[in-house]
Amino acid sequence: MKKRRVSDWTKLIGKRVEVRHSGEQVQTGLVDNAMPDSSVIWLAPEGVYRRALFEAAHGFEIWVEYEAQNQPVAEPKEKRPVRGVFGSNE
Repeated sequence: MKKRRVSDWTKLIGKRVEVRHSGEQVQTGLVDNAMPDSSVIWLAPEGVYRRALFEAAHGFEIWVEYEAQNQPVAEPKEKRPVRGVFGSNE
């Protein structure tokens, strides 16, 4: 999957993100909260990391994974007939 930078941090609450500074990954985690103006974001405590605060004014960027729109979609699995309640196809 590809990653893109997100400027509206309020849309990321509950999502897994990557925090970068000067192009380098600083931390990854689940967004716990964000200021309405996207100036500050909090990542939930996870593993060895405590709850962390990152400020846009200090140069932190938030990146998320996404699926490219024009990528091929996986072929659907083999279709099987749907059976009725009593095992018939009617």
